[in-house]
Amino acid sequence: FKALSDEGFSTMLLSNNREERVQPFAEAVGATGYVFKANKPAKQAYLRGMKRMGTNLRNTLFIGDQIFTDVWGAKRTGIHGILVEPVQKWHEEPQIILKRFAEALVLKSYLSSKISS
Repeated sequence: FKALSDEGFSTMLLSNNREERVQPFAEAVGATGYVFKANKPAKQAYLRGMKRMGTNLRNTLFIGDQIFTDVWGAKRTGIHGILVEPVQKWHEEPQIILKRFAEALVLKSYLSSKISS
């Protein structure tokens, strides 16, 4: 976050978590701002984040570690999204761990289709 800020980029945390959890993390990493209880993959959350940053669909990039919330929500909104490896892949809340299994199947299918073509 600091490196991005040093290069002139704004950063926004977009989280489905409560403010009590998101706000201290946003401060710790030096994010420009944050949106809590975002209800991702709802489009409104991404639009709210862009409004706060003063960006638009063409100059916003979304980086997330979950296909079904982060990347899918960005794509539905019209934002370019990048999927990254989670920091603590199997040390998360139970419902997120269950989603990780489904994500693994989607990724495997996607990667095998890319190799075949």
